Amino acid sequence: LRQASLNVAAGDFSHRLPTGRQDELGQVARAFNHMTAQVEAMIEEQKAFASNASHEVRTPLTAIRLRSEALREGLVDEATARQYIAEIDDEAERLGNLVQDLIVLSRLDAGRLDVGSEQIDPIRLARQLLAELSPQAEAHHLRLQMDIPPNLPPISASLSHLHIVFRNLLQ
Repeated sequence: LRQASLNVAAGDFSHRLPTGRQDELGQVARAFNHMTAQVEAMIEEQKAFASNASHEVRTPLTAIRLRSEALREGLVDEATARQYIAEIDDEAERLGNLVQDLIVLSRLDAGRLDVGSEQIDPIRLARQLLAELSPQAEAHHLRLQMDIPPNLPPISASLSHLHIVFRNLLQ
């Protein structure tokens, strides 16, 4: 148990204790093996999350960098320059949204996420999302439309959290 604990402390989660005993030592060994497997799984999840998050950040940064270089070097005409500036703005907004999402996930993981108790008008929220995301949808030759019953009751939640969820779903 001592050596296995030292191995885990050094980052080696592959070592497991024998579990054949039916006494308290066997129970401790099974609990230790379970704990080690759980920690190993959490670390793997964190690695996957970090990899995915870095990819999500790298994509808009690359787009911003390429367009800003073209603008700085004067390699594009005026119409393309306006388009690039709009695309840079879109990518910067995307990065801001990603950072907001990561903050919410961090608070959720830490158990510090306030579920919110604001009274939210779902029709107003849907209209805001429609207005925000319609240009993006149209750029991909899609059309967003609402079909909502007129008298929906308010929702008790966090407006920012609902906005993040529905924005991510629609994007």
